[in-house]
Amino acid sequence: MSSKVYLVISPHGYDATLFCGGTIAHLLEEGHAVHVVRVLDDAKKACTGTLEQARARSECESEMAIRTLGNPGLTHLGYPEDGISLADWHSLREKIVRLIRQLKPFVVMSFDPWALYDEEYEHLLVARIVEDACRCSAGHLFHSEHMDAGLLPHSVAQRIYFGRSLSRINHVVDISSQIEVKVNAMMQHKQALCFLVEGFLNRLRANRLRLPLMDDTGDAQEIHAHLMEQFIRRNASEVGRSAGLRCGEGFRLDRFGELDDFVEAVAEPVRSDEED
Repeated sequence: MSSKVYLVISPHGYDATLFCGGTIAHLLEEGHAVHVVRVLDDAKKACTGTLEQARARSECESEMAIRTLGNPGLTHLGYPEDGISLADWHSLREKIVRLIRQLKPFVVMSFDPWALYDEEYEHLLVARIVEDACRCSAGHLFHSEHMDAGLLPHSVAQRIYFGRSLSRINHVVDISSQIEVKVNAMMQHKQALCFLVEGFLNRLRANRLRLPLMDDTGDAQEIHAHLMEQFIRRNASEVGRSAGLRCGEGFRLDRFGELDDFVEAVAEPVRSDEED
C-alpha cells in the first residue's frame, strides 16, 4: 500500500482529537503523512483565566494531544474564537488553498458543511470555506499569486467529513487498536474538557437531572475526564458495532459528489504502469 497525505482541518484544537483522533493515529501507524490545521485560537473555551492565558494554554494542550496521537504535522492559524464569523472568507480560503498546494493531500478531512444539528456556527463556517478551498485549489486562476511562488494547482481526490450528526455514514475506520491513544490524547485538552463538560453539567441542572457519579468524587477534573472518556468509548463502540468492529469512527466519504454514479459507469482504474 502506497503512503498518502491526509490534511485535517480542525476549527478547534480538540475537534480533530474528538472526531477523528483514532483515525489520525491509525493512519500514522500505517505510514501515511497527516497534517492537522487548527483554525481558531480557542481563547474562550475555558472555565478560568484571561483570554491571553486561555489562548496560550489551548495551544500548548493542542500540541500535547497531537504528540499523543503520533505527532502529525500541526499548523496554528490563530483566528479569534469569537470572531471567525467576521473573518475575511477570501483570506482564510487562501491559507487553506496554499496548504493544499504545498502538501498535496490525497484526502482532506473536515467537518461536514451539510451536517445536521450542529449548534456551533464556526464548525459549519470553517467547513464551507474548506469545501470552497478544495474546489479552488485545482484552478490556476484562483489565488494565482501562488503560481508566482512556484505552487501548482492540486486536485484533492477524496474528502472525508466528520460531524455530530452526519446525513449518512459510508466510511468507518477501525480504531480498536487506537482507542486508548484517542482517549489519552483527549485527556490532554484539560481546558477544553472543563468548558465542554461544565456546559453539559449546566444543561443537566437546567433539566433538573443529576449524575450519581458526582456523589463519589468532588474533584472536578476527575469528573471531566471520566465523563469524556465514557462518551468517547460509548460512541466508538456504537459506531464500531454498526460495522462489525469493536471500536470505530464514522465518516461521510465523498469522491465525485453527484457524479459518483456517472463515474462508476464510465471510468476504470488506471493501471500501475500508466501512473505518473
